[in-house]
Amino acid sequence: MSKFFANLDVGDQVEMQGPIKKLQYEPNKYRHIVMLAGGSGLTPMTQVADKILRTDGDNTKVTLLFANRTEDDILARDWCVMLVLFSV
Repeated sequence: MSKFFANLDVGDQVEMQGPIKKLQYEPNKYRHIVMLAGGSGLTPMTQVADKILRTDGDNTKVTLLFANRTEDDILARDWCVMLVLFSV
């Protein structure tokens, strides 16, 4: 996707749509949710995890595994550190 955008010229137009809601989250529907993400795919995962963590009475356990090419590539680094510190 990024190569596509990198090859656009000034003035080019791109059609976009979304977000497309595919799954409606229900508190406590699942005991444990495991999320896998890479690079910018972390963003939607943080939204789901944040919703779970901020919902009173939601006991869903969340495991988030993500990877980047380098440590400098980590998006939302502060949020990730906070999540680890307060998840115990």
